[in-house]
Amino acid sequence: MKSFDYASISIISPHKIDGYTWDGIAPESIEANIKVPSKLKEDVVAAIENYLVRNRYLPKNYHGITLREFPNAGREYNGSFYIENPGENALDDTGHVKNYFAVVVIQTGVQNSDGYYSAHPFLDRLDIWDESQNS
Repeated sequence: MKSFDYASISIISPHKIDGYTWDGIAPESIEANIKVPSKLKEDVVAAIENYLVRNRYLPKNYHGITLREFPNAGREYNGSFYIENPGENALDDTGHVKNYFAVVVIQTGVQNSDGYYSAHPFLDRLDIWDESQNS
């Protein structure tokens, strides 16, 4: 087994995706696990932007994304970030995150000898979006 880093993204506001339509009812969220070259913020941002562009999941008024740490976050939020809806403030008057486009958690998993990806602690199989395989 060899380890790899990935960003688990949940798009909480799919109705904010520019021009995106669904057949039937819109999903409450869109989730993906995206392979990243490292846990550095710039590597994670680049991989997420590539995923959003290739899948046409760009939010309205898109001009790039910024990963923001949750305010007043303790250890349990280490590696957890949110992405604001462009042009909107995600924080309410009390400083709590209420209105955002997506939540991102940066993690490490393992690639098994059979080529499948897994994550700790239970090593359940993961579906991974890997830019090099999805070109």
